[in-house]
Order: sequence, then C-alpha cells, then structure tokens
Amino acid sequence: MKKNLIALAVAGALAAPAAAMADATVYGKLHMSVDMYETDTAEGTAVASNSSRFGLKGSEDLGNGLSAIWQAESTINMDDGNGSLTNRNTYVGFKGGFGTVMAGHHDSPVKTIGRKVDLFGDQVGDSRSIIRGTVGGADYDQRNSNMIMYVTPAMGALQGAIQYVPDENTESLVDDTTLSIAGWYNAGPLYVALGYNETQADRGAVGYEDETVLRLVAAYQMDALKFTALYQTAEGVGNVDQDADAYGLGAAFNMGGGNTIKGQYYMLDADGDEASTMAVGFDHAMSKQTSVYAAYALSDNDTGVTVTPWGGTGHDNLGAGVSGEDASAFSVGVVHKF
Repeated sequence: MKKNLIALAVAGALAAPAAAMADATVYGKLHMSVDMYETDTAEGTAVASNSSRFGLKGSEDLGNGLSAIWQAESTINMDDGNGSLTNRNTYVGFKGGFGTVMAGHHDSPVKTIGRKVDLFGDQVGDSRSIIRGTVGGADYDQRNSNMIMYVTPAMGALQGAIQYVPDENTESLVDDTTLSIAGWYNAGPLYVALGYNETQADRGAVGYEDETVLRLVAAYQMDALKFTALYQTAEGVGNVDQDADAYGLGAAFNMGGGNTIKGQYYMLDADGDEASTMAVGFDHAMSKQTSVYAAYALSDNDTGVTVTPWGGTGHDNLGAGVSGEDASAFSVGVVHKF
C-alpha cells in the first residue's frame, strides 16, 4: 500500500508541470524548396529554407474576461542548420473585451495587411520583392523591435491596429520613431484594408526626410476564383528624397482535389525607374498540413533598380541581384505546418 501511495505521489509531482503548461501550444511551419535561378550574368541551383519557423504560444485566464497572452517564435534555417531564437513575432500582453495590447517584437500592421493579399508568400514571386521599397529603406514592411501594439476588438466586420516604436538610442544620430496604423473590413468574400506607416528621421544632418507609406489592399473570393489587388505610395524612401509607387494584381483558381493555379503581377515606379515581378504557380494540398508547389517568377529592371523574384523572403542562397539586370527563378517546394 505504501509503495502504491509513493508511486501516486511521484506521478502527481511529475504531472504538475505538464498541467501548468496545458495552455501552451507548440506550432510551426517547415518550408523547403529547390530553386533554379538565372540573371543576365549568372545562373545556378540552390536549396533554400523559406521562413521555416518554430513557436510556442499560450494564454492564462485571469478572470473577468481578461487573459494574459504570450508568444515566442523563432526562425529555423533547415538548409544550413542555423536559426535565431525569438527573432520572429515574440511578445507578451493582455487580451479582453477592450481588445489586445502587447509589447515585444512584431510585424507592423502595414506589413500584416500586405501579407493578406500575396498569393506567393515565401515563394519566388513574393510581392515583397516590389513593395518593400527595394530602392531604399524597408521600415514600412518590417517586423519591428521594441514595439507597443494595440489591436481593437472586432466591431462586426471592422477591426484595426496601431503600433508604436519609440526611439531608444537618444545618443545616436539615428534617432527614429515609427508609427504604423491599419484598419480592415473582412466579411464574407470581401477583404479590404488601408494602412499608414511613418518613420521619423532625426539624424542631425541635412537631407534626411521622414519615410511615409500609404497602402491599400483588397481580396475578393468568388466561388473557386480569388482576386487580389494592392496599391502603395511611399515618400522619403530610406529617409532620403526618393518616392516610390507600387501596384499589384493577382488571381487564383481552385480546380478541386487540392489543386490551385495562380498568377500575379507587381510593378514598382521609383522616381521614374521601373521594375516588375510576374509569377505563375501551381499548389497541391496533400492534406490540411502538407502541400507541395511549383512556381516560376520573372523580374524586369530598369537601370538603377534591383529587383529579383526571390527578393521577398527566404531563397537567400540565390544572391542579391545586380542593378539593371533581369532575373528569373523556377522553384519546387514542400510546406508542412504543425
């Protein structure tokens, strides 16, 4: 009897930490591809890990409709075995009837709405090859450190978010603060969002400007067809006297059986220098968690602009491209979510 009681006590002690972690969720995405690329002066093949990630998240019920929330997410570079802990969306905060507040490291609201309408996210042809402001800074489409963010509760189909990044380096000439705001309407087949981002520049020198961007996106689902669109205008790109406008259109058709064909076209006009990225692809969902795909993308550049089909994210083994050169890539990949 005593042995049984001791065994039960030990089992209870071991189970206690597991019970305390009951609200913690392990999740992630593993995305590998084989990419064949070509520019005017180079070509090759590479294996790439494209925003593969591992994360932990959870919440604690504090009563009266209030919860503490947290997340820690890291990049997994499956191609070379390297990674960085908590370099992706990582935060702690509170959630309740008032909405959500959090502090940490997180995508800006303007970046988030752009991701909603990209049919080639993390693949070659990713829209960020164009909309990140490849002729200058990219503060308006980044995951910001040292941020404070508030997300409103859903008001029917309407919701919004505001993120503020204070200047923490007052002794430096690079004294920037960032404000990012977005609001969206999401009901039935229609998604529409508008976002504004401003990075103030106070660098103690003549010639630096505030960087601002206005982004409008839309998506519409019509039975098996999905249409996407984006318009963006930016001023003071890279906190210098440079403007850039971007436009994008996309369409995807679900053929059934987990098969989808898709295509999109994005164009950049940076003070008269133009660049574009065109992409076509085929996705096949093998299950709810696993999919495979093939994608081809082509970027065309004027002199003074450097855009590549792999410039959006991942695929970093393909190089940075050369100003004024065209570039293309064909990629086959597998994505597994858990």
